[in-house]
Amino acid sequence: MLSSNIIFDEPMAKYTTFGIGGPAQCLVYPDNRNELSTLLKYSYENKIPAIFIGSGSNLLVWDDGFD
Repeated sequence: MLSSNIIFDEPMAKYTTFGIGGPAQCLVYPDNRNELSTLLKYSYENKIPAIFIGSGSNLLVWDDGFD
């Protein structure tokens, strides 16, 4: 079981330094390396794209968001 913070349809404007961007279908904050590893393995096995956003600086997200 993951103890990560998992948020659905989260506006990315909250997380970018430009303050713009539509919703991400799913936003996950892993609590540790093991959770990150589990999430990446699940993502890979299920062909779910994983995008790392870092601190959100210099990140542009479409107003329509992304899946």
